[in-house]
Amino acid sequence: MRVATVSCREEYYPIERDQLRNVNDIAASWCFGSRTHIPLSADVDVLKDYDCVFYTMSKQIRSYEKRWMELLYEFKSKWPKKKVILHQEAEVEFYLTHPATGWDVLSGWIEVIFDKVDLLLAHNGRDTIVYKYFVENGMVWTWKTVQDIDEITPYRKDYKSKEKVVGVSTYDGRANGMIGIAVASTVTQNITQITRSDYSDNRCEFINERFSVSPKIVPLSGWYDWLSNLTNLYVYLHPMPAASAGRDTIACAALGIPVIGNKNLDAQMHLFPDLAVEVFDVRKMDYTLQDLLSNERFYTRVRDKALSGFKYYGIEAGVERAKEVMNVLRWV
Repeated sequence: MRVATVSCREEYYPIERDQLRNVNDIAASWCFGSRTHIPLSADVDVLKDYDCVFYTMSKQIRSYEKRWMELLYEFKSKWPKKKVILHQEAEVEFYLTHPATGWDVLSGWIEVIFDKVDLLLAHNGRDTIVYKYFVENGMVWTWKTVQDIDEITPYRKDYKSKEKVVGVSTYDGRANGMIGIAVASTVTQNITQITRSDYSDNRCEFINERFSVSPKIVPLSGWYDWLSNLTNLYVYLHPMPAASAGRDTIACAALGIPVIGNKNLDAQMHLFPDLAVEVFDVRKMDYTLQDLLSNERFYTRVRDKALSGFKYYGIEAGVERAKEVMNVLRWV
């Protein structure tokens, strides 16, 4: 089966194995056999030689959002027996609740979801349950995020050589960094803030003054620089309300860094079940963080569990899971 990946990236290009680091959609589509990227601006006839189109639903509200719905609708209308795979990128709530979506986008999304999707790949078990109420003619499958694990593990450090640095996020709209800094500042002054978006830096100085902390602030950076800074953390306090891909959680597991995080994220429950929290349960975050910093036996038990499970999220493991899905659907 010939699969084409379509996205808002502007270029036509072949997808190579070494391009899969830190690109959720490209890595997932690779697992399903895609070796070609086609820009969303392309005419539908460019897809005539492909049996399947793979598209990732992002959280961006831009002009291209309506275009992907139009393109997939045209593709399935023109070639009804060909396949469409939709891949979830943002949290499941986004399209259902975001007020900026607009009716023209929302109605188009519902039309595509109900009628034109053959396979929808959802991040988490709860997302799968929700999407099953919308996908009438296709299958919904829980698809675990894949990462290029082999690119992450060389950055791992021996925890005994580290300072007990607590990592938190900055103050963008999805990461809940303010909760993280509020809790961490009651336990330690040894805090590093990992910047997750280009608009969050300006908020750090103001908020940190209010909590009387002076954390190290890691600016937005490329993937390798991000790993170089992430690996210095002893614990990552990351109660992100948006339970979506779990990339930070998976990367931390590969690095042997315990993550206190959202219990609605499947990767959190798989890799760090003892550290799973409700995202506003600050008391549990507080005593869990204190326990990790003071109880080495607890710390190593949590760490070892994550290290025993992170390879499940590797590219090669993802290829095998994709084969399982396609066998169930009888696409191969």
